[in-house]
Amino acid sequence: MRFCVWSHGVSCLRLIGSALAAKVQRNDSLARFLNQRPQQEELVQRHIIPAESEQERLKHRQQIGATLNR
Repeated sequence: MRFCVWSHGVSCLRLIGSALAAKVQRNDSLARFLNQRPQQEELVQRHIIPAESEQERLKHRQQIGATLNR
């Protein structure tokens, strides 16, 4: 294992350790965010994500178009 010291007196191991700590902290914050995220059903009820698929919407639009043409 190499140990180096830069001119500023900061060791490579300290920088690697701080980078690892930052990565762990990001992972922890992502886990908290995902745990607090609402369920898909709630997002559909609040009209944040569509309740029907793109194909269902296209079919519905075609039915409306056919009704309007009559």
